[in-house]
Amino acid sequence: MNRFIGQPVSVLPTPALVVDVEALDHNLTLLASYFASRRAKLRPHFKSHKCVTLARRQLERGSTVGITCAKLAEAEMLVAGG
Repeated sequence: MNRFIGQPVSVLPTPALVVDVEALDHNLTLLASYFASRRAKLRPHFKSHKCVTLARRQLERGSTVGITCAKLAEAEMLVAGG
């Protein structure tokens, strides 16, 4: 998706998730660090972002033990995305 960097927003395919990757990674790490020493673990809801790449980033941080889905279609999107 790097081909869209520097392009006008109007050329983005929609829906599109546009984020500051450094800020995103910082916040994911900060949240995971908070839960690292606690008994409770994270189970973020997929409907918040509906992005397999972001779900994978959440899982990679270590304190996320699963992704919550309310609909079968959401779970199917995660399975299709690996």
